Amino acid sequence: MDATIKSQLCNDIANIIKDYKGLNLDSKHVEKWINQFEDNEQEIVLRGTLHLFKNLYIQESIFNQWVSDVYYHLQKCSISNYSLLEYQINGESQKELN
Repeated sequence: MDATIKSQLCNDIANIIKDYKGLNLDSKHVEKWINQFEDNEQEIVLRGTLHLFKNLYIQESIFNQWVSDVYYHLQKCSISNYSLLEYQINGESQKELN
């Protein structure tokens, strides 16, 4: 793999995960991680990891706020207001989860 591409992919990944658990992960850390793979595997692993992180990584601060919001909402509502299934008298399949 071209060194410039490898460096850019490592930088892109590091920019996404830099806040993970306050570890201040940088591109050198990502490069150390990717170097454990065979040379011919590194680009696909980096690209796959970057794709996953771009689409699925949630920053800790955003996750913490979401948990806080859910907890706050649950405190204000009775558990009897929630259900996982919608009972259907005619035996139809579930159309949606509540």
